[in-house]
Amino acid sequence: MTITVENVLTELRKVNEYMKKLQERKKELMAILEENIERPVDKNTLNLEGAKIKWVTTAKISNTKARELTEKYPGLVNHVFSVTYKPKLSALNRIQFAKSKGKLPNDIPEEAVEEVLKYVELEERMSVSFEEGGDNE
Repeated sequence: MTITVENVLTELRKVNEYMKKLQERKKELMAILEENIERPVDKNTLNLEGAKIKWVTTAKISNTKARELTEKYPGLVNHVFSVTYKPKLSALNRIQFAKSKGKLPNDIPEEAVEEVLKYVELEERMSVSFEEGGDNE
């Protein structure tokens, strides 16, 4: 078989479809497992048939509601919510442009911009998606 972009995309589409089917099957099997296994009263882990089964509790909240609550109760933020720092590329570009024109906002010192840019790493990744939806990265 000759390697062409079309052949690679065809293979990626097949892998993507197979992964979707596997994920659906995994959800089905996990639901069956949950129905048939009781959680141990005294612990969060159960070793069974060579598998380690864990019960983990997670907390979720919509971003919109979290923002509303943090604005309303700013002192609560550090105690209840974790914060992830992901640089916004559009904001970085705007700040770099403003810096190049000498028009940085008053609350952003030039050295702060330089220091942030020193540590931010840009990464470009390819992504392929098919009409049915879903990404294959």
